Amino acid sequence: MKLQKILILSICFEMFSAGAQTIVIPSRPDAAERKAAEELAEHFSEMTSSAIPLKKEGESFEPPAIYVGDTEFARKHGIAFSRFGKEQWLIRSAGRDLIVGGGKPRGTLYGVFELLERQFGVLWLDERMTRIPKRNKITWSPDLNLQGAPAFEVRGLYAYFRHPHEARRRFMARNRQNLYHDEGDVPYLHAWGIYRPFGSPRACHTFYDYTKDWGAENEACFSLDVDGGRKRAVSGSGPGQVCLSNPRTRMLFSAKLRDFIKADRAACPTGNYPWIYEISANDNDSKCVCPDCMAAAAKYGAYSGLVLEFINAIADSIAREYPDVVVETFAYMFSQTPPKNIRARSNVLVRVAQLGSEFSQGKRDTLRPLSHPNNLDSKKEIEAWSRIAPLAIWDYWIQYKKDGITSCFKAIPENLKFYRDIGVKSVFVEVESPLKNIFYPMRLWLGFRFLNNPERKAEEEIDLFLDAYYGPAAPKMKELLELIEKGNARIAGRLNDVTLRRRSDMDHDFFVKADRLFTEAENLAATAEQRRHIAKERAVVDMVRLERRGELPPADLEPVMKRLEKNHRIAAEDYLSEGGAVEEEMKKLQIFFSGLKADIRRPEEFRNEEIAVDLAWPQFSPYYRSRVIAAPDAAGGRAIAVQEEKDNGVLEFGFYDVTNKKQVHTVRIPKELLPQDEKFHFYPVGKIRLAPKCYVWAHSSWNIQRELNEFYESNGMSNDYELSDSIFRLRSFLS
Repeated sequence: MKLQKILILSICFEMFSAGAQTIVIPSRPDAAERKAAEELAEHFSEMTSSAIPLKKEGESFEPPAIYVGDTEFARKHGIAFSRFGKEQWLIRSAGRDLIVGGGKPRGTLYGVFELLERQFGVLWLDERMTRIPKRNKITWSPDLNLQGAPAFEVRGLYAYFRHPHEARRRFMARNRQNLYHDEGDVPYLHAWGIYRPFGSPRACHTFYDYTKDWGAENEACFSLDVDGGRKRAVSGSGPGQVCLSNPRTRMLFSAKLRDFIKADRAACPTGNYPWIYEISANDNDSKCVCPDCMAAAAKYGAYSGLVLEFINAIADSIAREYPDVVVETFAYMFSQTPPKNIRARSNVLVRVAQLGSEFSQGKRDTLRPLSHPNNLDSKKEIEAWSRIAPLAIWDYWIQYKKDGITSCFKAIPENLKFYRDIGVKSVFVEVESPLKNIFYPMRLWLGFRFLNNPERKAEEEIDLFLDAYYGPAAPKMKELLELIEKGNARIAGRLNDVTLRRRSDMDHDFFVKADRLFTEAENLAATAEQRRHIAKERAVVDMVRLERRGELPPADLEPVMKRLEKNHRIAAEDYLSEGGAVEEEMKKLQIFFSGLKADIRRPEEFRNEEIAVDLAWPQFSPYYRSRVIAAPDAAGGRAIAVQEEKDNGVLEFGFYDVTNKKQVHTVRIPKELLPQDEKFHFYPVGKIRLAPKCYVWAHSSWNIQRELNEFYESNGMSNDYELSDSIFRLRSFLS
């Protein structure tokens, strides 16, 4: 009896430890099945330091084998991958062999990636770093049986676009992203089973694309503005929209949609057609105010009801001819509030995009979970939409108009689980600005992980990343993360709204502790790669430290600047395209340094006046298409200029009250009244009253801006100012 027990244990051990000898693919594999097998072979080779052969069914090979794809072997074991969804995958032991496969076009690849992650501990951490634990042989449990699919049909993070693109695209494909936004149809990704889900013309703000070739006979189809004129858009930003209630507008859009669908299918002989067609407003807050449009909006209790009526009509027009096509539109700006008494058609997808509260149209605290008290209204809005329409989400994990050190690592897992639970089909997230966001690689990685499977545990995933990415320095980097999160939690208001000058968490004590943790982490790091990872995060903190120099005790900033110059270059090399982009970024850093050192004295004409706030170009962050230029006769030797914008020879500047959404002052000086000496001159804006959110702006593009929020007194006292605008070089307005 004792001998029999030993024999059984021996057999079980042999079944468990038998190493795979071969990877086998179908006799006629498709590109994705071949890529899946190659990925498996590549990672196994790195894992064991020995090659594993790749064979086709019908060729001789040495068992045991891992059968990859829709093999005859899988079918003999009752597995019909032809019935699987296009991203559904399966991993199953079959005696001494293993079956890995899935639906077309990506299921088999995802099965391979799940196997590498779950059974062998492989992690794709960024485009340069893959963690591949070493093994003597490739083994698996004899009862291994896993299957699944990603939580959302469409998954995409809009991050950095470093050229050459292949390494980034490979990294994102391995982490199961299947949306590359407006990168179009990328042949490189076809082997990964990835074809663009969005059809022509593109993935957002398409009204312009549908209307740009309209003639004068369709003038009534453009939006009627409050000034009584029809506005024609000149780009995806506007300025105009369309008249949604006009039956001819709907007819023209339906015809154009058919043209786009036909052209896309003619250009895609493989049959992997785009299936989402975006019909959404241009990127501005204007809308048609004709009587019919306003009456329809009133009927539905929100302008979004008219938008949904418009999209439903177009979706109905193509439903029978193209039953596989979904028409998507935005719940954004003027269409964000959910309507009443109307539902979306089953072939309509509503993409909810809640801007952060740093924008005049936004209210969302985007860096915090939707369960946070600041986001309760935003959460209710999404829930209301989910009851009347299939949903997509356009999310934001960054701040656009603020610098600072902020964490969104509690929001990412919690919000994605919430989206999955209410049935969201598609999630797209803007997470740009890698040079400004702390722990940027972890933002992307956590996003990938939870887009694929929201049931993961956040703390476990964070620890997993930190350990793999920073090695022995991980505990110190974890302390830094906790320090940041504790500081963020002390801010009761929306993180998007708090100006850097008033960031109470970014105090002297924070920077002292952060410096200590970074130094300890650098000393603990075991490799140059780990030190490089730490350097990128230290650059973010040092940048904010320098920007907040006025709120911190006096200190010698030269060592900080020297360290930042070194570490910022490391970050730029990792995130920006090869060639001139890195050097261009370093030039911007030098301009920033020159602003720190600039000797900007009060002009003679104001020497005897009492000045409450004195702002010059170092305090004006270049916005969108504006930039800092050399100007020897300007204050501090530099000025901010706008390029690629027409101004019609009129100098414009003013004051905008974001809180109340109104332009308070606008000054327009025509060309003929401007001094012709091409020198700098002061121009008064006039008396203003600060609001909790407000800014001064210059140029007709409004691309020179300076927020004044930080000077607002919440007690209502001392908010009245006599505002003299910045000095402008007039020739920049005379083009």
